[in-house]
Amino acid sequence: IRLNLEVTLYAILGVLAALTRFWDLSSRALHHDESLHAYFSWLYATGQGYVHDPLMHGPSLFHSYALAYFLFGDNDATARVWAALLGTLLVLMPALLRGPHLLGRWGALACSTLLLLSPTILYQSRYNRHDPWVLVCTLGIIASGFRYMERPQRRWIVLAGVLTGLMFATMEVSFIIAFVLATFILGVVTWQVARKTFAVYVGTLFGLAIVWKGLPALGAAPLPTIPWENPSSANVRAFALDLIQHPIVLASLGILLLGAIAGLAVLERARDPDADGWLDGLVGRVPEHSTAWALGHVLRDRRSLWMAIGGGLAVFVVLFTSMFTNMPGLASGTAGALGYWLGQQGVQRADEPWFYYLLLLPQYEFVATLLFPVGVVVTAWQLLPRLWRGEPVGRRNYLRAFAIYWALVNIAVFSWAGEKMPWLTVHMALPLIILAASMLGAGIQQIETRLRAGRLPRRATVGLALGVPLAAAGGFVLWAWGSAGPWVQRDNQLIRQMRPTVADNPWLLYLPLLAVCGLVVWGVARLGPRMAATVTGLSLAGVILVAQAHTGFHLSYQSGDTPTDMLIYVQSSPDVPRVVDELGVLSRELTGGKDMQVWYDAGTSWPFQWYLRDYPNKRYFGTTLSEPPDAPIVLISNEELSTANQDMLSGYTYQEYAMRWWFPEDETYRRFAYAPDLKKPERQNYQDSSTGPYSLLDTLGSVWHSLWGMHAPSEQTKMFRLVAYREL
Repeated sequence: IRLNLEVTLYAILGVLAALTRFWDLSSRALHHDESLHAYFSWLYATGQGYVHDPLMHGPSLFHSYALAYFLFGDNDATARVWAALLGTLLVLMPALLRGPHLLGRWGALACSTLLLLSPTILYQSRYNRHDPWVLVCTLGIIASGFRYMERPQRRWIVLAGVLTGLMFATMEVSFIIAFVLATFILGVVTWQVARKTFAVYVGTLFGLAIVWKGLPALGAAPLPTIPWENPSSANVRAFALDLIQHPIVLASLGILLLGAIAGLAVLERARDPDADGWLDGLVGRVPEHSTAWALGHVLRDRRSLWMAIGGGLAVFVVLFTSMFTNMPGLASGTAGALGYWLGQQGVQRADEPWFYYLLLLPQYEFVATLLFPVGVVVTAWQLLPRLWRGEPVGRRNYLRAFAIYWALVNIAVFSWAGEKMPWLTVHMALPLIILAASMLGAGIQQIETRLRAGRLPRRATVGLALGVPLAAAGGFVLWAWGSAGPWVQRDNQLIRQMRPTVADNPWLLYLPLLAVCGLVVWGVARLGPRMAATVTGLSLAGVILVAQAHTGFHLSYQSGDTPTDMLIYVQSSPDVPRVVDELGVLSRELTGGKDMQVWYDAGTSWPFQWYLRDYPNKRYFGTTLSEPPDAPIVLISNEELSTANQDMLSGYTYQEYAMRWWFPEDETYRRFAYAPDLKKPERQNYQDSSTGPYSLLDTLGSVWHSLWGMHAPSEQTKMFRLVAYREL
């Protein structure tokens, strides 16, 4: 590593990542889930053991935070320190893909910048959850694969194996990531080895889709319910027997068997009979540095392969058995974990609609979302003709194609899943960011190359590059002023209106757009269409990135515990640390320490189980008081204030606090479209008074209704106030 501009930029990005991730980590109270993770990690750190429970995902989080408490003590900041550390590491990891045939130097720096300023990833990098672990493992595995394709070295195989074991010991979303990687690699390898095998592969997937969609339509019984509520041995055996005998499963196994036989038959005909061995006969003639070529190297290097498998299994076994103190953890970490979360598919916790992530991503990942369709079109334009002619596609296009496939599959699977949570958005944001960085890096590289060769007018380039942001800044000022009209009361809600001058002349809002169009026309005349589009696109991306940074700052530092953002979900309110401080003051006055009795119920147990961890005389009473309490303080949720409990609390003076609060879902994004995927009829339609069932055409019509409503300037200014100021 030599000190140059590139290394200096990475150093700056690393410092900024550490500052943004570690700054004031305890500024908001621990969320319900965070308190669970923090408390059970604390039990482990204090010698009370840890037993894996699929409800709280994998054990790597609990081992890591137990170590953090051992080293730095237990508090709200150290309960998030690993998330901040991993978030910092994630920002620097694109350097592994800086090769000229991957992201390139500028693309890798752009990727690090986008990760640094990603509101979703920044917020989850200051949050005690498993997702930062999964992001680091995922990007590490993918980078290892691409680096191995460039130069087959043992370290990349072993690193990928260890990270795979760690990823599966972290969170069940690992199965989705493994599905993405396995299906993509299988498709590419079959295409590279024998096109007819690829046709068999696609036909097998098509057959499986027909079985899973067609048999239920023909009257096949639904799949048996997973016994996750009472997973006794007898229930599990009965479930497994019913599952194996089910027509859908039997038909799927039959199609997979036929596909495997057909695929092997095609491969046998395609292999080189003169080659030394079956493997060499298949991959001996594929191009160097291709996926099939790299796979052949992996399979030949058995020592490295076994080292990778052994390393991954070692991590998996050590963590799930809690350092060999809980051997049943191996069962709960495999079939138990997968069975539990598949069982949650029908529960639909949170009741989020199918379009949930389609509305979340554009609100925060401005650059990545806007560049995604551009990346798809450009990649298809460059890739498909080469594939048709049988020419090499180039590894940069290969990386883009993988990012597109990764993003589309993730969005589809997570949108289909019964449980949708805002923290899962990061797994869709990561491939979108990689694709956007590749596009930005290619644009910067084109401009750099032409400027150095003297084939691009410097003054015209700088003029266009500065003129577009200035026009955009003027547009922001105009929209901010024009949208800041008076508040009016409508349907028991306060609605912000446009300023009267702008409401009477809405065309004023679009003057900056005309200025940008004029600059682009001038740029085309001076630079040519392609370079004018590149310079304009990069300038607009820079402007949008500033707006994205503002959104992330507001989300993570200004309103991290106030749910004015969709990403802030069932958050503990600022009253929680206020109550904890008041308890501490009263306990010190009464006992000189933390020996005061505190009774608490099931509704307040989380997060207060964590905040009362040092109170030896705390007492949990469930949902009903069996006797009048003799404690100075009783914490009880409003939901449990039954008549019987109120009688038991006679003589107490109460003070009401807000413990958790929600983003106003019903009044905002749920009105976007019908949600026939939800089980509860009352949750399917917030847009109008029509009743279900809703067909596909009905659902598409509801989407069009929302999109068409945006043509009105008043609705556009409302959206501007939401995105720019989080003004609901």
